[in-house]
Amino acid sequence: MSTYFTDREYGIQSQTIDVIDERLWAGLYSLIQTGIGNGSFGLRFPEQCPDGNGPCGCDEQAFRQVLGAEVPWIEWPLSPNKLPETPVILDLLEFCASAVGEPNRGAYHSYYRHHHLSWDRDAGLARFVADVNLLFRRNAVAYELTATGQARRLLPQAIANTIGWALFQTGDTETDRLLEAARQWILSPKPDDRRNALEKLWDAFERLKTLEPDSMRSG
Repeated sequence: MSTYFTDREYGIQSQTIDVIDERLWAGLYSLIQTGIGNGSFGLRFPEQCPDGNGPCGCDEQAFRQVLGAEVPWIEWPLSPNKLPETPVILDLLEFCASAVGEPNRGAYHSYYRHHHLSWDRDAGLARFVADVNLLFRRNAVAYELTATGQARRLLPQAIANTIGWALFQTGDTETDRLLEAARQWILSPKPDDRRNALEKLWDAFERLKTLEPDSMRSG
């Protein structure tokens, strides 16, 4: 479902909240557990049929072990009642997006009572991204997953328009570099990155004060 009655009748809420709360986390947790259970993450972590006839699901142990190494701040088992920090949740979602595919059932193996599976990467990623973004949107949270499965923070539209169209041509290469770095950092979902953006802006401001006026040109 892409919209609900309240979206259509009253409009979609502005996504301005930058912290994932317990309610939203419980929904994201359920999406992830469903993906493990139905084999969606078997694309990257396939569970093999004991008879050697091919993959039949998701290897949860492999999923957990690699997740623990790639996102070392996550605690396993996941719990809907124990809220991770927002940046850790976003890392977790990116990890899941990298592993997801739409499971397609093949031959039925009657002895083990399972189907052998294959995966459609594009369909599975699109579905996962849509499901996550629906939860973000319905909870007015200012994040989204891109079509490639990367998390990014949503900026207020006025700021997004300004940043998106800004062309830095101060006449000083280093100042332009600092401003562009600030633009990239401020788009990050991580608070530390956004603090780095402010530092880059301050460095650019301090550098501009040392430059001769005729050495700069407006962009």
